[in-house]
Amino acid sequence: MKNFNYRRCRGSQHANAKLTEENVIAIRRAYENEDSTMSQLAEHYGVSTPVIWNIIHEHSWRHCLEEEHAEA
Repeated sequence: MKNFNYRRCRGSQHANAKLTEENVIAIRRAYENEDSTMSQLAEHYGVSTPVIWNIIHEHSWRHCLEEEHAEA
């Protein structure tokens, strides 16, 4: 049996990532400030609306939360 106890890539380090940590922070700020809708953000960043929903509701890209609080 193989040992799959290795660290996973997170965020923009993943080979299939379309977003960067900076994009995620910008998405959260734009939505928080009511500058854009989820659909507009999804179209702008080339991802689906559920991806944006997961980012905004902190179901994905949670590691960016520490970065956001550090910048504030």
